[in-house]
Amino acid sequence: MIAGKQAAWLFIALIMLAFSSWYFAASEKIVKLDKETLSNSVDTIIQDLTVKQFNAQGQLVNVLKTPLLHHIPKDNKHWLKTPCILVSQDNDPPWEITSNEATSLNGGEEITFSKHVVIHQTPNATSPESTLLTEEMIYYPKKKIATTNLPVTFEQPGNKVQSQGMMAYLNEKRIKLLGNARGQYDPTKKG
Repeated sequence: MIAGKQAAWLFIALIMLAFSSWYFAASEKIVKLDKETLSNSVDTIIQDLTVKQFNAQGQLVNVLKTPLLHHIPKDNKHWLKTPCILVSQDNDPPWEITSNEATSLNGGEEITFSKHVVIHQTPNATSPESTLLTEEMIYYPKKKIATTNLPVTFEQPGNKVQSQGMMAYLNEKRIKLLGNARGQYDPTKKG
């Protein structure tokens, strides 16, 4: 009788072992992500971000605002939705750069603004209002230089100039139109 009970328990244990082997063999394999996939995947999401940068004297240098930011480890890349960057000038109003989206590489060394890019500076006593419009532009924050090879429109009161590409030296308030520039002058709209 003891041998019969032992045989029954052994039979039940073998059946349980067979079912558990079948269960684990039929279950989905766990997907492991490799280093390359992880470095190209979003690892941080920030909503309603505002970053203010000050110089050594405590003066405001730059302001970044965006409702949504994604960080991707590869190339320390950031994707920004509808960003707004204010680039301060010593004695002039700040330049305001906006677009529908932007991508920042290497922690902000190079920022590519795309889809309806607007660079705007409000007027003051010494200079008129200035606006640049294009569809894509690269901005280098350390040098305060903006560049594009795409069509660009530069507007000031009474003046409108269109060009194929431009280099804007925001620190110097100097804009270099790269090619095929054509302008319109309307003295009645002068500010």
